[in-house]
Amino acid sequence: MEIDRIIAEELRKNDRAYTGGIGKITGTIEKYVLTVLPKDILATLRVVAMNELGEQVRIGNPASQILVDGMKVTKRGIERAQRKVVMRFQDTRSLVEAVKEIYELLQRITRLQVPPQNSIVARQNFYLYLNGVNLGNMPSAISKIEYPGVLTREAVVRVVGPLVNYGRRLFWNPAGASKKMNFYRVKSARGSGVRFMPPKGSGPFYPRFKPYKPSTLRKKANRTKDPAATLRSMLAGDTPPGRIENVGQMVKRIISRHPRFKGLHFTDGWIEYGPAIGWSKLADPRVPAVGVMFARKGNTNMGAE
Repeated sequence: MEIDRIIAEELRKNDRAYTGGIGKITGTIEKYVLTVLPKDILATLRVVAMNELGEQVRIGNPASQILVDGMKVTKRGIERAQRKVVMRFQDTRSLVEAVKEIYELLQRITRLQVPPQNSIVARQNFYLYLNGVNLGNMPSAISKIEYPGVLTREAVVRVVGPLVNYGRRLFWNPAGASKKMNFYRVKSARGSGVRFMPPKGSGPFYPRFKPYKPSTLRKKANRTKDPAATLRSMLAGDTPPGRIENVGQMVKRIISRHPRFKGLHFTDGWIEYGPAIGWSKLADPRVPAVGVMFARKGNTNMGAE
């Protein structure tokens, strides 16, 4: 517009003095915006972050995790921040709260066996492990990690199970999953094609569908006698080959989004449990577990790497 052009020309003609956090410069508004303001913003970012950190340390609440522009503070100090500084303040009490949340989620997601094969109920057979040591049956075992000094910032706490002979089958078949799942396609924001989402209004406890990557499809096809024919068959349907989230993946997805636990790291790896060898023909001793620990990236108590 003509009026915008006239105003812009007038601003370029008239030099003025502006004061910023780094001193005084003389020039146009454009020069001020392009030179002083960015430096002022960076100076403010760094000073505010340092002051906040110092204040929290003073009151006995040191940060458990510091990320500077997404990097560990040991790699880039706060004084070199260019975009943002993230400081998270977690203590060992947050580990206990996370364990309780994991257990509640597992109780909700683990399918009830219908009809029951025996008197053992899967939801009653989750166990608490601390650094690889079995502390006993949940939820009563939680009291053992609530004593002061039991948990450290290097602690790894896991909720393991269900430790029953059909527990692994339940792990791969969470509540809400079925042979035919109703999903719909949406365009990917990253431009990688389409992705499959659960029906609208289904909530976080509805298992997600994960299409297989092309490399995974090739591996599966190559295990058959006719890889080319198998691959064509896989891709022939309306829905691409994939898998439904298992129990561990669902718990990780749900709990990782909780604002209280942003400074914690969650895992869904399996651990060895001797009696499980006799639970299947594969003689596999591994059982599912959902673990929690302090985030290693940016952890101020882990030392420089």
